[in-house]
Amino acid sequence: MPRDRLIGRYELLHRLGHGGMATVYLGRAIGTAGFEKLVAVKVIHPHLANEPEFVEMFLDEARIAARIRHPHVVEILDLGREDDVFFMVMEFVEGDTLATLLRELRKTGELLPVAAVLQIVADACEGLASAHDLVDPDGVPYHLVHRDVSPHNLLAGLDGWVRVVDFGIMKAAGKRSTTLTGQLRGKLPYMSPEQARGQAIDRRTDLFALGAVMWELLTNERLVAGETESEILAHVSHFTLPDIQQHRADLPAPVRRVLERALAADLERRYVDAHEMLRDVRLALRACESSEDPRGQIAAVMKRHFEARIEYVRASARTRGIDRAPERRRHSSMLELGDEARAATSSAARSRTPTAVLAKSSSSSPLRDFPEVPTQVTATTTPPRAGRSWTLLIGLPLVGAALGTAIVTYAQRQPERPRIEAAAVEPEAIPAAGTTAADEPEFVKWVFNTEPQGATVTIDGRRFERVTPMSVEMPRGSEPVSVRLERAGFEPYEAELAPVGPQNHAHRLVPVPAPRPITNTPIRFTTKKPSKPKTPSTEAAPPPTAPPTVDDGPKLAEMPDLTGTKPRPPGG
Repeated sequence: MPRDRLIGRYELLHRLGHGGMATVYLGRAIGTAGFEKLVAVKVIHPHLANEPEFVEMFLDEARIAARIRHPHVVEILDLGREDDVFFMVMEFVEGDTLATLLRELRKTGELLPVAAVLQIVADACEGLASAHDLVDPDGVPYHLVHRDVSPHNLLAGLDGWVRVVDFGIMKAAGKRSTTLTGQLRGKLPYMSPEQARGQAIDRRTDLFALGAVMWELLTNERLVAGETESEILAHVSHFTLPDIQQHRADLPAPVRRVLERALAADLERRYVDAHEMLRDVRLALRACESSEDPRGQIAAVMKRHFEARIEYVRASARTRGIDRAPERRRHSSMLELGDEARAATSSAARSRTPTAVLAKSSSSSPLRDFPEVPTQVTATTTPPRAGRSWTLLIGLPLVGAALGTAIVTYAQRQPERPRIEAAAVEPEAIPAAGTTAADEPEFVKWVFNTEPQGATVTIDGRRFERVTPMSVEMPRGSEPVSVRLERAGFEPYEAELAPVGPQNHAHRLVPVPAPRPITNTPIRFTTKKPSKPKTPSTEAAPPPTAPPTVDDGPKLAEMPDLTGTKPRPPGG
């Protein structure tokens, strides 16, 4: 879907991610009186819009999960449909998934503090507890099971709070979509043994998956791994809990007990519900001797790895308002004109008779998009109309003709008022293009991103060491600068851009076409066989045709004697 497209009353600004069923965009809710709110818009894939099964799953998520109101569950705000495509509006969280966080931690070999891991699990337990306890308006429980608890569906914000998201494949009473017997839903490495075997599941399945997430956060390794999906499915179906001390020996005993109960293969030994697991997690959190706030530790890790990416998303949200910034500045320049010039301008606009001489502004003026602004105004007054005296005479017949004549005479003898010349507007009163207002910063920030990422940025010949996504600060001005984006294997992108304000530049690079391969095709030489002589025909050949003769006219000897005498011989 193209950037900045309106879907419903929501403006799509930037793509946040996509999955097998839908794509999630950063959106802006547009309302009256300049109301704006950043949201996440989940749009079902167009090729699935005609599949009843996927559409019903999408609608079930919006209809049932929207009833969950909890700070550790991403709230669903709206559901809409446009051009036969359904979209869902959700709360926007400035952060990223735990799956992306684990990927960044594996690059550096960094392990999360134990207290931070326990705080993440505690937040997830609270969110799952609110989902498991959900009831309909009549008080009938939904018996909801998320069925897809994984690092991909747990969002960690820059504020250190963790939220549960994506109830697309949940199991709940009252759903219109159903799952066929033996059909697996969810991610294999985080499935419970009963879920992998296709047996009946309940809320304890979500707790097993949360235990698998906790294991991965503590060790940076997946609990169940394998080369193929069949191998992973076999390990999950016959699951045995490994010894976590072989991967991380500094874990306190309460933390190990939480893992043992959450990851118990036997349902009877597992936690009954999320409330029971939450109590043990909080007890383990108290047992961890840490002087730092665990939620602050989560926030610090998220800011260290994702603050630059979040800043890029924020820049995408500011783009729409930036496009209107030059118009606002030009409008503010209009308001900086003197009182006399404004009064003369409004007076000239109201008058039908040309009573002012307007000088055209320069083409380089920032006011070129507005009506011409007078730089010199010469106003003239019009004498009072005589008709007013006759109106007064008719309105007051008792005054008499003498009083009317006196009024007319008095009006005609009034001296003409002197002309009033408005003060000329100095050029310095109008801010020239490229100047900086007092309330605007001298530098503006540009954010560059490309698809694919990793392109170098060169501005006016200066090449930056960082690659996209990246940001630079530019001196504010109206003079354009040359920008060049380069990446190996792609055509370079060049543009002339003016740093009039903060801007977000996102470009899709075009791959360099691959050269056509040269094939060494052997050349075959063929020898032409001699043709057989033709057999002479028995028919008589036509006589040869004599070449055409050119008639040059009669010869001298053949010309008739017109005089009656023979011509003389030559020399005779």
